[in-house]
This record gives sequence, C-alpha cells and structure tokens, in this order.
Amino acid sequence: MAKKSSIEKNNRRRRLTKKFSGRRSRLKEIAGDKTRPMEERFAASLKLAQLAAQRIGHAHPQSLRGDRPSARLLPQAQR
Repeated sequence: MAKKSSIEKNNRRRRLTKKFSGRRSRLKEIAGDKTRPMEERFAASLKLAQLAAQRIGHAHPQSLRGDRPSARLLPQAQR
C-alpha cells in the first residue's frame, strides 16, 4: 500500500493539471501558430516553460538548465 504522502502528492498533481489545462492548451496553441509574430510565440513558450517549472517546484525555468557549479571548479588544463 502506498504511503499517505505519496497519495496526497498524486492528488495534488491531478488538481494542478486540471487547474492549468486550459491555460496550457491556449499557450501551446499560440506557440505553435506560425501565423503569429515570432515575439508573441516566444513569449508564449516562455510562459509555458514557467508553468512547467512551477509544477515541479522550481521558481524559474533557468534553474532547469542543468548548470553544474562543480564543473566550473575543476582545474583548467595546462597549456
């Protein structure tokens, strides 16, 4: 049997999916419409990414890039 917290998390996901389904479909329609201006389509795709980031608990879509701070700390190759 699943833990109560897992059941609640799944229920919360269902509620959020239902809540934002209309907004997501409108944004997807705008982002895929080739007759609209490029700026409008780009803005819609950014809003769509922001909705997805909020659903998984990130505040900004930039945090989904996969930046690895540890990779920046590696010693540079000697020339």
